[in-house]
Amino acid sequence: LPGLGKDIFLFEGNTKNTVIYVSTNGEHLEKSSNLKYWKELLNSKDISLEVITEKNLTIDTLKLASNRITEMTIQTLVSSGKYLREATINRPELDNLLGDFAFGKYGAFVLGGESGIGKSTLFAQKSEEWQKNGEVVLFYRASNLINTKISDRFFRDLGIRVSYLEDFLVLLNPLFENSETKFYIVIDAINEFSGNVSELISEIDGMVQQAATFNWFRIVVSVRDSSYHQIPKNVQFGNKSLNRYFTVEEVVGVGDKVRTPIVKLLPITENFVEELYNKYRNFKIFDESDSEDPGVYHYRPLTVFSELNKDENTAKLLRAPLMARLILESYHREILPSDLTFDKVMKLYVDNVILEKNGLTGGFLQREILLTTIVKQMDKENKDILLRDSLFEIPSIKAFLTNTQKDSPYIQLIDLGVLIEEWDKDNCSIRFAFDKLLEFLMSNLYLPRIESIDDVLNL
Repeated sequence: LPGLGKDIFLFEGNTKNTVIYVSTNGEHLEKSSNLKYWKELLNSKDISLEVITEKNLTIDTLKLASNRITEMTIQTLVSSGKYLREATINRPELDNLLGDFAFGKYGAFVLGGESGIGKSTLFAQKSEEWQKNGEVVLFYRASNLINTKISDRFFRDLGIRVSYLEDFLVLLNPLFENSETKFYIVIDAINEFSGNVSELISEIDGMVQQAATFNWFRIVVSVRDSSYHQIPKNVQFGNKSLNRYFTVEEVVGVGDKVRTPIVKLLPITENFVEELYNKYRNFKIFDESDSEDPGVYHYRPLTVFSELNKDENTAKLLRAPLMARLILESYHREILPSDLTFDKVMKLYVDNVILEKNGLTGGFLQREILLTTIVKQMDKENKDILLRDSLFEIPSIKAFLTNTQKDSPYIQLIDLGVLIEEWDKDNCSIRFAFDKLLEFLMSNLYLPRIESIDDVLNL
């Protein structure tokens, strides 16, 4: 595909034990990967794609090229379990704000919120909705961006041969200036960018400023609150052009109100918790190779929502989509109590879902050894992402990583959606799929060392 690069198969020549597939978009799959991942990636190859030139430059050709990228990003979220379409509910408060953003003269929308509140799910849902409505949408995960030059990435992905954002905007302007169609660049979880996050924010800020006279070009990004608060004030969003950002009122100090470009995604309101609960409870997983497979429930406690005490803690925990999922998965085919705590939910999730403990055995202890070792290494390096090759240097888990068969605890944790592999050229990094799980495992690592407030301060 001229201008779009090539897809290739790489075969390990000596042992012939490993087959690696590398796609144009940086996706890597190895022989040990689940068959459905191979099928999804190979099916995403579209030989009808053509390089976009001035002669064939239309909104339709842009949609064809952008849809391929967006669908791959969404499929990655689906495969990792971060996005379950059938278990997703609408967030009316955000729908209204994003509607105001779409119809207003803004250049950027920044979604904030804590881990597990549903930012990735919302972006996947809105990207699909915008596609259906005829918008051009390029959806990326920040963890898959190689560097801060975002414009270079989407020039390449679209197959448009320009060097500068200004040239790109001028080239596309005749198509969009008298059209209601918008061009969305959606970047999820910029806090997971492997490079300098401050530089990425500055790059986005500069793009927003450059596109000031092109109202059809929109940038939508998300960021975790705790990570964003660590970014220096002078490089936060809106530093160069706050008026181009969609802003909301925020109360600071003693009742003072300021405009901020960070729109907070809050926990689900109480009147929508039952809908989320029932969608998870009715969700089924199907065998894609069997068209007659009736599917199996995966998040179905014996307790119906009306039996829960709405004033106790479980109902409050269910307002966060990630916690709702972990709770229902941990209590699958069991009675759900009304007085759960965060720590109890996480312990049950680790014991029942990850380690698969039961009354007769201690579960898959090798998975526990691997998880504990990875957490210790992350703590040692003060990172939430590690190069996979660096783990080969740890003798206690080397055998887990070199084993590429299904009995490998590493492969099992990947398939369970506990760990995620991310590729940058030839480098493979691993991270936890859910930040809340890492936080829980990290706290368990430190808890034995804490007997007083002095121990906390020393840590």
